[in-house]
Amino acid sequence: MEGRIETKRNKALYLIRVGIMLLMVATAMPMVAHGAGNFPNVIVSQMNSSAVPKELSFTYVLEPREYDNPMPAGSTEKGFTFSMIGNSTTQLIFSENIREGFYIYDLYQVRNEKNINVIYDQRVYRLELVIDKGGEATLIVFSKEGLKVDEIKFENDFKGEVKPPPPPPEDEDPKPEDPKPEDPKPDPGKPSLPGKAPITGDSISLWMGIIGAIIAIKTLIIVCAIKKKKEKGKKNLSDL
Repeated sequence: MEGRIETKRNKALYLIRVGIMLLMVATAMPMVAHGAGNFPNVIVSQMNSSAVPKELSFTYVLEPREYDNPMPAGSTEKGFTFSMIGNSTTQLIFSENIREGFYIYDLYQVRNEKNINVIYDQRVYRLELVIDKGGEATLIVFSKEGLKVDEIKFENDFKGEVKPPPPPPEDEDPKPEDPKPEDPKPDPGKPSLPGKAPITGDSISLWMGIIGAIIAIKTLIIVCAIKKKKEKGKKNLSDL
């Protein structure tokens, strides 16, 4: 008898547990249905002027007023940060921590102080997200002045000329050494030493001719003297 009673109690506890589980699933149904692809989202547009370099990247932050607000995937405690290049759009999908409530966010652009030539759009948008019990979400966007707007758009500009980066240095051939200066040659039209005529090939030939003539004359005189002496000696012998 006691065994039958214990079995009935176990069955009752089992049925109670199953009922609690079904109740929990039924309560979570709106969130699951909401998470099946009907997440609240907003589109952010960036429109740059033609002067802005096409490869320049701009950074934006979606910052929640409360740390537990519903946020896009990849967010941190400080918010959700994303970048955009050129004229483009980004869709922000609130897919994490979705639940009933009223939530406020600020959306703004981060200014890079190093880019002194960039004129950043300083608009700040306020986003108000309302999620009701049925999981239906309503997202309203306000400007910094508190006016309701239909779109979120940032417009950036650029001042000054865009200078291309310098070309990479090329391997240059080593420069040849400067030739050593040659000893200056004397100008044939000017004397080598003050007061003296310049020594040239013609001058040397002239002096060689003069010296040769002197030697020839001296030789002729000597020969004549010797011949005359011999003739004189022969005459004396004949007188004897």
